[in-house]
Amino acid sequence: MPERLFAHRASLPLAVALAALIVYWRTLLPDVSAWGDSAKFQYLAQVWGIPHPTGYPVYLLLTRLFALLPWGTLAYRVNLLSAVCAAAAIGVLTLIAFQMSRDRASAAGAALMVAFSPLFWSQAVVAEVYALNALWVALCLALILRWRASGRPADLYIALLVYGLSFSHHMSMVLLLPAFLYWIACKEASILLRPHTWLVIAAAIGLGLLPYTYILVRAAQGASYSEFPTLGERSLLTAWVDYLSGAQFRGGFLAVFGQGPDALWSRVALYGRLLAEQFAWWGVALAGLGSVVLWRRRERVLLVGLVLAFLTQLVFSLGYDVIDPEVYFIPSYLVCSLLIASGLGGLGQLIRRAGGARLRLVSNGLWVGLCLALPGLSLLGNWCAVDQSDNLTARRWAEALLRGLQPNAAIVMPQPYYYSQKQVLQYVMVAERGNLDLQFIEPSQVDAWFGRRPVYLLEPLAEIAERYRLQAIDSSEETLDSWLARLPEGTIVLAAAKDEASLRLSDRAARAWQLVGGQFNLQGCFRCAHALVGVRGAPPGTALEAGGAGLRTLDLPAGALIGNTGQRTPVRITLRSAGLEAGNLGDIWLGGCQVSPQHRGYNIVALAPSSGQLLAAVYADTFESDRVNNVRSYRVLARR
Repeated sequence: MPERLFAHRASLPLAVALAALIVYWRTLLPDVSAWGDSAKFQYLAQVWGIPHPTGYPVYLLLTRLFALLPWGTLAYRVNLLSAVCAAAAIGVLTLIAFQMSRDRASAAGAALMVAFSPLFWSQAVVAEVYALNALWVALCLALILRWRASGRPADLYIALLVYGLSFSHHMSMVLLLPAFLYWIACKEASILLRPHTWLVIAAAIGLGLLPYTYILVRAAQGASYSEFPTLGERSLLTAWVDYLSGAQFRGGFLAVFGQGPDALWSRVALYGRLLAEQFAWWGVALAGLGSVVLWRRRERVLLVGLVLAFLTQLVFSLGYDVIDPEVYFIPSYLVCSLLIASGLGGLGQLIRRAGGARLRLVSNGLWVGLCLALPGLSLLGNWCAVDQSDNLTARRWAEALLRGLQPNAAIVMPQPYYYSQKQVLQYVMVAERGNLDLQFIEPSQVDAWFGRRPVYLLEPLAEIAERYRLQAIDSSEETLDSWLARLPEGTIVLAAAKDEASLRLSDRAARAWQLVGGQFNLQGCFRCAHALVGVRGAPPGTALEAGGAGLRTLDLPAGALIGNTGQRTPVRITLRSAGLEAGNLGDIWLGGCQVSPQHRGYNIVALAPSSGQLLAAVYADTFESDRVNNVRSYRVLARR
């Protein structure tokens, strides 16, 4: 990497951060998320609401600021905050990596390997708190390591103040404390005995607590949306302390360690598999090499501190019994990237020495190319899996549902089962600025609301159907057979059943697959699989199919014959279908890219026969009806 190009210390981190930001911007989710927490964060600051513990007040205030941007939907602007935070974290990580590797190409390569790793990247394109948390981790590491290098008390005080402020976002920042104390003790333990240091520590604690006064104030005011705990016999202050300390989650801390060896091994295996997915085998090998390089360079205090930071993050994430443990792996992956940078730096020195003075230009060029190729492989390999730029699933679901509802409807949404759907509709209400007024109720409240507002269900609950007559309301008029019949002759059709597709699969819908050469009938096969690669207009029985209990897979390379249709595949096609107990899969992959709507029932894709261009991707939720892209609700009509 030419020295002049990045002669200024800040130019390399800025360039790497900008490269990451461009990729995140290109793959950003454009609208409301289908994941409940993400959808909630997209609107919550607009109503000055209170999220689940521990509150994330700094993140909420930043979302409020990003909502003022003049382009895109409200959700897009909040999603953009994650992209900016993730890119900034990568920039700071590049700065640390350069100090450790002493090589610009190594630093850029290691930082971009994290930037384009699937887990970190996935948190950079949606509204979630983990990109900002990664920025706090990187920033605190950079500041404490700067103090280690300079020895100036002012640098330590700045590091302590920023570290204290980071607690206003996520309490998991405490996991860095052992490493920080170790580095301080090895560098200058006596500094902790100075009065000035304790004044700074007190100020840091105050900085960390200050943003949480937002939660306290809004709880006292009675926020319109609040997940603040009910007081009961507690005072508001006591409830606030329980809230910001995550009291309701404490039972999950390290709980996996008490669930037996099988549960722990399952979590360890998950971590190992995801680690390999983030960095591939060469990344893991480079991290090991980086540890050796630091040890041999006699930077053992630095190495031990990094290992401490890694282990505390690892132990917590392995033991935390939570629905999404993978996001808690991210800080440990950031530490791994610093070891990768050190490993790349050591490997680069060996390559340059082997090239000698005469081949220095060639060896430098090869080394820079290798350092950029490693993240380049991650970028190309993970793009399809992470790209959210065309994901309008939640928006389309909400619009389809709302088309069938009368104004000012009351919707029965038992929590937490319908948590994500409720948050999506809450977002729409806020984004529409008062043009939509919905009331969300529990099944036990139907009697109280019936007659006051139109009441709807998302499924025909037996306890309500016994007392009221229900009317099914569909958002789509097009049936599966009519949709298939409209396709041009020769169109390649892919289908994969997911979850349960047989319950309301009519005779007409079951016969529809004959239009594309199919003949397998899923009727009566509860939660069974059905994968099909067919051609519009092909005779029944000529398509390639796999159906029945368990997991069914079809994997065709480009140019392969499609059953007995006489047609060949223009691209590689992979289908995986499984019912709920066998994996709950409805995957459709084209050339390594997932294109399935991932819906219950049949997921269907239409391809141009010659180019393999994606023409359409739809679903038929035959658990409810045989209509395409349909959202069904049930109107409560009258008492029985």
